[in-house]
Amino acid sequence: MEGRPKPALPVQLLLSVLIASFLHGFIAYSKRPFELGVPVELLLGTVNFVVVVFLFGSISTIIYYRKNMKLSLVVVPAIIMSLLLTKSDMVWVVVAGWSAVLAPSVLCGRLALYNYSIPRIFLAAVAALVLFGSLQMIPMWQALASSQEIAQLILETETALSASAYSAENAGQIKKFLTFFLRVLPALTVMSIIVQFTLGFWLFARWQFIRGNKNLRPPPFSSWKIPFSFTPLVLSAVLLRLFGNDSMTIVADNLLLILTLLYSFTGISLLGFLMQKSQLSIYLKLIVYLLLFLFHIYGLAFLALIGFADSFFDWRQKYPLPIGSK
Repeated sequence: MEGRPKPALPVQLLLSVLIASFLHGFIAYSKRPFELGVPVELLLGTVNFVVVVFLFGSISTIIYYRKNMKLSLVVVPAIIMSLLLTKSDMVWVVVAGWSAVLAPSVLCGRLALYNYSIPRIFLAAVAALVLFGSLQMIPMWQALASSQEIAQLILETETALSASAYSAENAGQIKKFLTFFLRVLPALTVMSIIVQFTLGFWLFARWQFIRGNKNLRPPPFSSWKIPFSFTPLVLSAVLLRLFGNDSMTIVADNLLLILTLLYSFTGISLLGFLMQKSQLSIYLKLIVYLLLFLFHIYGLAFLALIGFADSFFDWRQKYPLPIGSK
């Protein structure tokens, strides 16, 4: 059932979304008439990251307040400006990019209005985000779609390093890192936009919880887990990695990296729950986390493994915390 009518939407929020929309459109899509330099571009990228986080939370709020027409009035002009300022061959990137901002935000607002639970809202919105975000970044990924393209980039880098002051050992390490980085660049970009949306979603849920919507109370981190329905994705990625061609193995590597990071977060959640149930002192908990950090990739693999196992065996439900435990 749809929620009760919402109070009046603050005018300041609409004005803030209007300014943020134009700022995002200009930074992300306008063609630069001259080179701004790496420091300035990095600064603009940081500003755009914060602006997009704000847009995720604010647009979700506007939809939740049923102000669809007002949202159109403040966002559509910025989209038109983005299309006018971008290059002619980048129109699809602009459309997909704005869809990646609007679609998950609209889903958040609408599903929250109908009192869906936070996990369902979040997963549905992330699915829309990954879809449109991937469409936006297809041109960049296509350049890395074949192993020949990657091999050429690696060869050029190796030649440049050999001509510099780098030793053979250092050059080899840099080559390995670059090889891995180029292969998993799609996964890194997808995870980046998921982080942006997660922060924006937290803002939206926090704002509404403060205003009295107890249904949007963020669940404690110790209760986070990946549902069992993700298991087919893991199996598909493993099969692609074992039996696929070069392009399929690149897809598998990126999918496995994303899933590993997701399962590692839930692994940390389960580990925290188990330590809380065992009533470990804060010092022992710090030692456990420090050991995981020191083991680097092995610690990450361990966390992902227990996070994956938790989707089969719900430790929190079978062994709940004592009533009244903090």
